[in-house]
Parts: sequence; structure tokens; C-alpha cells
Amino acid sequence: MLEGCVSPLRRIAEYELPASLARRMHELGEKKELLSEPERGELMALVELWRERTLEKLEAQVALKRMGAHFPSLVDIR
Repeated sequence: MLEGCVSPLRRIAEYELPASLARRMHELGEKKELLSEPERGELMALVELWRERTLEKLEAQVALKRMGAHFPSLVDIR
């Protein structure tokens, strides 16, 4: 049963924001004082997405570490 949890957790733990989204967030952040309302909304949405995915990533990393502590043969701790 736990074997089925490792792969999805690892996928989340290793997630990286797609380069195009990271680049766009950076571009908008660089000129945040000059953004139009739609651009400001886009930046806020990208920041929220990044924040949520980062939190999920950290939670998955902790879960894998805890699983690995109890079931070392099940989880290859990196």
C-alpha cells in the first residue's frame, strides 16, 4: 500500500515551476511598480501558484523523509 504513495510524493517533492512561468513571474516582478491591473493580477496569480506548489513540495519532501526513516527499503532518501 505504501509503495503506491512513494512515486506521487516523489513527483511532488521534485516539482519545479515550468521555466516559462518562472520567467514570466520574474519579468512581471522586475517591473511591478509599472504593471497594469491585468498584469498585476497575473503576477499575483503566479506568485500564489508558486507559493502553493512550494509548500506542497516541502510537505512531500518531509513525508518522504519520514517514510524513509521507518521504511528505508521503500524510500530511497536523497
